[in-house]
Amino acid sequence: MTRIKICGLRRPRDIRYVNEAEPDMAGFILSPGYRRSIGWEHARQLRELLKPQIRAAGVFVDEPREQVAEAARRIGLEIIQLHGREDRDYIRWLQRETGLPVIKAMRAREYDPECPAEMVLLDSGKGSGRTFDWEQVPPIRHQRWFLAGGIGYRNAAAAIESLHPWGIDLSSSVETDGAKDRGKIIAITARIRRI
Repeated sequence: MTRIKICGLRRPRDIRYVNEAEPDMAGFILSPGYRRSIGWEHARQLRELLKPQIRAAGVFVDEPREQVAEAARRIGLEIIQLHGREDRDYIRWLQRETGLPVIKAMRAREYDPECPAEMVLLDSGKGSGRTFDWEQVPPIRHQRWFLAGGIGYRNAAAAIESLHPWGIDLSSSVETDGAKDRGKIIAITARIRRI
């Protein structure tokens, strides 16, 4: 079964939508300067509203590793997702310090088969929301890998059937006018579950 992660949650109603749809993971953007960024305290409050079976992921971009570990502790994260230039030593340190699994995002053509993260996420860029050429996806050594970037209701089935990712990461495709859309979240979650 393909796992589903919905990222960029910002409002209590976003949590209500994902609680209804029941994806496997929910993501909070915790580095400042991005359209979907939220603060630690706000993330903690949203985390408390999340159904316990939905794992909470915190997304960070080139933050000091000590700060990431502290955010994970304060918020109650279950997964750390890294979207910057974090190297192998940085990832290993976080794994040791927090005991949490790490998702490392990277462009498909820059895939690192030796990356020590438990999961990798292949995208066209830092949350660009654009579909990339799936022929760029190399053989993946990581058993657990996510496909991201422009995956939506119309192309989710094709993505899963052609590439067989372990998980699909969704954000802009489940939004309307920049806000999470209940109908889109429920529809695509149901569609992926049927594949």
